[in-house]
Amino acid sequence: MSTASALLLYQLHLLARIGRLRRDWLLTRDAETLHDLRVAMRNWRALLPLLGNAECRTRWRTAAQQSNAMRDLDVQLALLQKHRAGQASLTRHRQAMAEASERLRVALSTAALDTLLLDSTRWLACSRPVSAGRLAQHRRTLHTRLLRALGSLAPDSPPALWHALRLAIKRLRYLNEAASSATQSAAPPYQAALKAAQGTLGELHDVDALLLQAGLPAPLRAALSASRAPLLIRAWQDVVTLQKLLPGA
Repeated sequence: MSTASALLLYQLHLLARIGRLRRDWLLTRDAETLHDLRVAMRNWRALLPLLGNAECRTRWRTAAQQSNAMRDLDVQLALLQKHRAGQASLTRHRQAMAEASERLRVALSTAALDTLLLDSTRWLACSRPVSAGRLAQHRRTLHTRLLRALGSLAPDSPPALWHALRLAIKRLRYLNEAASSATQSAAPPYQAALKAAQGTLGELHDVDALLLQAGLPAPLRAALSASRAPLLIRAWQDVVTLQKLLPGA
């Protein structure tokens, strides 16, 4: 099977999976189902630049962002519990999670996502077939952007630069995953290092986001700040590992 045919079939599979997981989450409100829905959307969006449709990318970015608040609040609640935050902070976060869950239910219950899924199927039918060369070119573009992000970092870089690196890693990682799943080919040898670095940087970003919140009790803020130092060390170790593994680094 050609690369173009394999990618098309995989993209149609992802659209069907997104629709099914959306229905399942509306029935169950299950955290694992929401995670699977977010992963399916990420894999779908990783391949969208190959379609060359700006409207499609914008609408899917908006759709994916609808679940961000639920994910962030869930992670923040776990951090608060880990650092033994007071009951008032925990209660506020649980209430915020309930409100975010209801907002997401409303958003996913509208016909907007159904319309987007149908439009995306039509866009696929009308788009130019994606050749192996075109896929490789897009991977090289993301690879170059990641190298640039790595080169701009130092151990004492501000949170914004670490977050930019995380986004560059995510884009290349998810493209690799989607391409490997579609074409039944092996992922690049540095893929595991991308996943590990993304995990570390995600933890760092979650701590940084929580530290930005106003009104944190001083003991909790101190505990979060103290937890950031070992995360930063791990993140820098991941940077060094990627610089050794990535071609051209």
